[in-house]
Amino acid sequence: MNKRVCVIGAGPSGLPAIKNISHAGIKVVAYDYNHDVGGNWIYNENESHSSVFETTHIISSKTLSQYEDFPFKPEVSDYPSHQELRNYFQSYARYFNLYDFIQFNTLVKSCVRLPSNDWEVTTIKNEKEHVEIFTDLVVCNGHHWEPKYPSYPGNFTGEFSHSHQYKRAAPFVNKKVLVIGGGNSACDVAVETSRVSAKTYLSWRRGYRIIPKFLMGKPTDVFATKMTFLPIYLRNLLAGFIAHINNGYDFVNTPHIGRSVLWETSGHLEHYEEGMYPPLQSKDNDDKYYLKPMNCPFHILIYKSELRSYKELPIRLFELGSVYRFEKTGVLHGLLRARGFTQDDAHIFCTFDQINTEVNNLLRFSIALLKSFGFKNIEADLSTKPNKAIGNDEDWNIATRSLEVALEDEGIDFVTAEGEGAFYGPKIDLHVKDAIGRRWQLSTIQIDFAQPDNFDLEYVSTKNSKDKPVMIHRALLGSIERFTGILIEHYAGEFPSWLAPTQLKILTIGDVSDYVKNITAKLSGVRFEIDDRNIRLGEKIHDAKKQNIPLTLIIGEKDLSNNTGSLNILNSESKNNLDIDSLVDFIIDDVTEPEFEF
Repeated sequence: MNKRVCVIGAGPSGLPAIKNISHAGIKVVAYDYNHDVGGNWIYNENESHSSVFETTHIISSKTLSQYEDFPFKPEVSDYPSHQELRNYFQSYARYFNLYDFIQFNTLVKSCVRLPSNDWEVTTIKNEKEHVEIFTDLVVCNGHHWEPKYPSYPGNFTGEFSHSHQYKRAAPFVNKKVLVIGGGNSACDVAVETSRVSAKTYLSWRRGYRIIPKFLMGKPTDVFATKMTFLPIYLRNLLAGFIAHINNGYDFVNTPHIGRSVLWETSGHLEHYEEGMYPPLQSKDNDDKYYLKPMNCPFHILIYKSELRSYKELPIRLFELGSVYRFEKTGVLHGLLRARGFTQDDAHIFCTFDQINTEVNNLLRFSIALLKSFGFKNIEADLSTKPNKAIGNDEDWNIATRSLEVALEDEGIDFVTAEGEGAFYGPKIDLHVKDAIGRRWQLSTIQIDFAQPDNFDLEYVSTKNSKDKPVMIHRALLGSIERFTGILIEHYAGEFPSWLAPTQLKILTIGDVSDYVKNITAKLSGVRFEIDDRNIRLGEKIHDAKKQNIPLTLIIGEKDLSNNTGSLNILNSESKNNLDIDSLVDFIIDDVTEPEFEF
């Protein structure tokens, strides 16, 4: 019997189903209750099947939302509106000639499985019922059809509605609004109503993580897939990024060069010019431009771009920023000392009363991140006021004691480096010890009295007067390049499997390609390579050990009938001739990254 397929729905799921079925030469009929393709993305000002409202944009970016065979046009927004999405679906249907297969304004009343395994589909159009028989049924009617109302105890005398009925913010002008829930719809409605309401509240039964739409200038979901611009064994930084978001950091990007007046104001030209690259001369005027050795002056300008209130503080700015320092040839040392590098740099602007809390949080953040990479032996230096310093003794005492208390609270051994602080404030430097006991300085937390003065920073205090904020500099890893070098030194190149660029190498003996293909299909998320060279097994094993591959899976022709394999584990006992599924489970468990908790 020839196949005849029924597709219910001509929305985002129904359209590719119609396309793929029809392009396979199979007869297909689609039914949709709407008058056009697009499903939930057909906006209707009146209550309808669609749950989108006037200003709805999709929550995933166009890059990760588009069909593989039909990309969005470049001019479409990063997060398309409902109208852009509707146009997109219509263009898709026209391009693949799908309209011929779709019956619109048609309600599917029932679908009944017959004894023959065929489907009896009853539809209603123009108040007339019609029955068709199909061999197969594909249901693509979405999950927004019927709103679900929770049951709450007590009586509520105000208006009670579902986000499904929400179309615009206008009806909520000057009203007190409570939005229940922490999902996408709830957050969208809360944002929209808050612009016109007297007050909008959000009620959550549990905590939620709110992630910004853009990170480092890219849509967040795209950014998460592009983490390969960092060394692969630093994927844990993504968890660090999430932790930044959860702890109130704003992500910023700043220029690579700055006018000389900026570096004059910051004091870098006076105190650090030897470490800076020579200036670039402007062709248009006498201005000189310098490659930035630090990110802090730019972050200061962001703070100063508008009047700040005590209610906004602390303000935390984070940048994964490139900086350039003209290091002398004799001190350059691979990744450990470079002239251009990337800092996980942040600056916090806060009141004096907030110093304790901020320093404690920074210290916990630093330690959690360092421990997540396997550094267990962490020590600290506490550097105090030097002979030549700015600021009064009281401020220095408060700042130094805050650093000291934070170290004590975290149980970190520290040495007080008397008089070794920067002229602008005291600091903590965290040190780790590698596998052979060498001491490396990584995280730094510095309190700065100078830059708020240099740039005349201020905020409106509780007394409606102008006060100066305190500035805290911090870098958790120091620089990505240097940290990478230290990791290599710490593990002597023998990374634990979760850190290794290549976690698994599969060594084949004979013709086992189909068997290996079935195995690799189960290795989702594992970074593996296949060595199917026509050379002796011993040479393959030697090469894998030389490359410090943590796991080596050996598959031979004998394993085909037995459904087995053998696993060599670097510097550990092998697992020979074991069930392949148990070996796959072991591999996946072994390469899983440890949880980053902060």
